[in-house]
Amino acid sequence: MNSNFFSLIKLKKLDLSYNNLKFLPKAISNLEQLKFLSVEGNQLHAFPASALKLRLKYVRVGNNYMNSLFRKDFARNDPQKLRDIALLAFFQSQQMVEQLPLNLPKENMEQLKNAAVCDSCKGCVIGDGLKVIRSAHKVFGIRGLPFTFNICSPACVAKFMKEKKSLTYIRNK
Repeated sequence: MNSNFFSLIKLKKLDLSYNNLKFLPKAISNLEQLKFLSVEGNQLHAFPASALKLRLKYVRVGNNYMNSLFRKDFARNDPQKLRDIALLAFFQSQQMVEQLPLNLPKENMEQLKNAAVCDSCKGCVIGDGLKVIRSAHKVFGIRGLPFTFNICSPACVAKFMKEKKSLTYIRNK
């Protein structure tokens, strides 16, 4: 899917049904005025956590892989790379990319500058991070709709899974 598509911020209705989509990009949250979304008949396991920012009135999700029986395989995480863990620890100790020493290899500097944001602690995610799927009690009028969160570390995953707050609370943050 072309990334320019998500710059159509005034779009109100979007039908992506039966397109063999395996995921929705995080950039879907850019569609701030979107009210209707149909993703029926795809291969989706969950919505990205960023979709919680949307104010959808009507959503169609039938005929996807969103049943909890499919989630274990989808949310399986490979062990984090030692390089990513080391960079995350280094970044957390430095607190800001601008303060990084110039003697880091160029590849590592780029990784730090392009790090994603952790959906739990809002820190940085180096590399692939860890995927966690949590279902919302009721969001967009649907009970049990799953959302994928990209989390920075195993410690952050443990803290996130212990959270008793609903995804509705996370949505309103």
